[in-house]
Amino acid sequence: MPRIIPVSWYPPLCGWIKCNSDGSGSFDPAASGGLFCDSQSSFLGGFALNVGITFVLHGELLTAMTTVELDFEKGWWRLYLECGSTLVVHAFHNPDIVPWKLQN
Repeated sequence: MPRIIPVSWYPPLCGWIKCNSDGSGSFDPAASGGLFCDSQSSFLGGFALNVGITFVLHGELLTAMTTVELDFEKGWWRLYLECGSTLVVHAFHNPDIVPWKLQN
């Protein structure tokens, strides 16, 4: 039987920008997106991308990379990135798992 699990969203600390992002991937066309909010929970913007046919890690990493790039372009220097992929977190600590197509 399905369970309902309550989930809470908390704004970032004053002076920080929070981005909640998610990406997908499989052998079907994948997508990614994110929403930016400030410490007052005000919506600052968002993005959605057609990633194409790719693997889940590739889609999730593209989402995280796009988030950081957009944050930098806007001049938001304090970013709190919240994503649902532990693989993305591991990739920041171990770049060897990043697909070669995304490495620069």
